[in-house]
Amino acid sequence: YLVKEIFEKDGMINIVEYSNYSTYSNLVFPKNTIISVNSEQGTQVIKAILNEVIINEGIDDSKFNNN
Repeated sequence: YLVKEIFEKDGMINIVEYSNYSTYSNLVFPKNTIISVNSEQGTQVIKAILNEVIINEGIDDSKFNNN
């Protein structure tokens, strides 16, 4: 599984760390994601925790009609 991504965008270094993978409906998602953005103004850290995965529920099929 992907553990870490490091990339530069608009002159800022971005680090995204993934951990604690779990399986939901035969798909694997990281439960914890930490995003660190390093710029001249300092470092900003965003932490995201996945609590629930809902797949194909509550969307009427008519929303996908091209008519």
